[in-house]
Amino acid sequence: MDLIVVILLVLLLYLFQRQRWIRRVSDISRFSRTPEPVGYIDILAGLHLGLFLVYYSYALVERSDSVSYWFYTSESDNWLMWWGTDTRFIQFITWPLSSFLGLSYESCMLIFGYIGMQGVMLFYFAAKENLPFLRPIYRSFSIVELVFLLPNIHFWSNSIGKGPVMLLGIGLIIYGLSRFQKRWILIVLGALLVYMIRGHVLFIIIVGTGMGLMFTLKGIKWYYKGLMVGAALAVGLFILDDLGKYTGRTDVNIFESQKLRTRAIENTRATTGVDIGNYNQAQKLFTFWYRPLFVDAPGFLGIVVSFENLIYILMTLQIIRYCVPNWRNWNGWFRIGLFIFLLGSIALAQMAANLGLAMRQKAQIMPLFFIIYCKAMSYKGVKRRV
Repeated sequence: MDLIVVILLVLLLYLFQRQRWIRRVSDISRFSRTPEPVGYIDILAGLHLGLFLVYYSYALVERSDSVSYWFYTSESDNWLMWWGTDTRFIQFITWPLSSFLGLSYESCMLIFGYIGMQGVMLFYFAAKENLPFLRPIYRSFSIVELVFLLPNIHFWSNSIGKGPVMLLGIGLIIYGLSRFQKRWILIVLGALLVYMIRGHVLFIIIVGTGMGLMFTLKGIKWYYKGLMVGAALAVGLFILDDLGKYTGRTDVNIFESQKLRTRAIENTRATTGVDIGNYNQAQKLFTFWYRPLFVDAPGFLGIVVSFENLIYILMTLQIIRYCVPNWRNWNGWFRIGLFIFLLGSIALAQMAANLGLAMRQKAQIMPLFFIIYCKAMSYKGVKRRV
């Protein structure tokens, strides 16, 4: 019975947000004088909901951490006992739903799935407002609309767990940085969410933002740049102690963390585990970005993911072809996104000994890859028109 109530509430919230989202898309299309992607918001939301049903079916037959998140919190009467970082923060979020409100597993799954959809939408709007002049490829859909229909990010952000909340947190940061003078509150909120779940990823985001700003010589006024770098340094110093506790290092070289390596080895015990302990960094990154790739696909889901990974390889070739020669024309926001994606991939790849874990964690930062790819396609369009 509670599932019906939750479905109605989620539907009402979506209808309220939908009007704002459609107005935002209309404003961007009007500014760029390009066709408005009519109905795209509903298509994107519908795809996300459809993959929620797929993930729920998957969780019924395969081991899923979402079940334990719901079960243990639903059996608890003490909310504060779940307060903490990493896994405990997800349990802290789940407790009011599963224990206080007494919602079923399915209802909690739907709520977390809706949280994941918020993250997808934030990345999409960030891409749209920074790539407003892309011409339609199919009807009124540009390449931005098409890449955000790839299913991996939707599938893994539809579960009770870290994925949806991390996607929302990173999405808030990226969307906030797009117009940082007006959206600094969103940046702070996103940073808090990421910090509570994966402090080392927030540190990577701070470093990536700093690198992007340092390589940006125009487009950002010097006092804004100084303020952002100062804020990044302050937050970085604040979380440095916690970063050491999480990674087991006393310096900032988290990529050599023995603690992360130990967690990666533990992850190989699952059915989709693949031992990459002896891989070099390049092999780990290839595994993180492009595996499974047919020959090592773990079951039917792995075969489906392999097709999407093949698309990622083709997209990477286009990025190398069109973005590298035009690097000097990038603004600060795109450079920040690139550095966050690269550094985040390196950090998360340290724990991606398990192919299933690689697919889940990759979904949290792949929207940045989509944005970089769309930037590459914008240069391709310019070349053709010339």
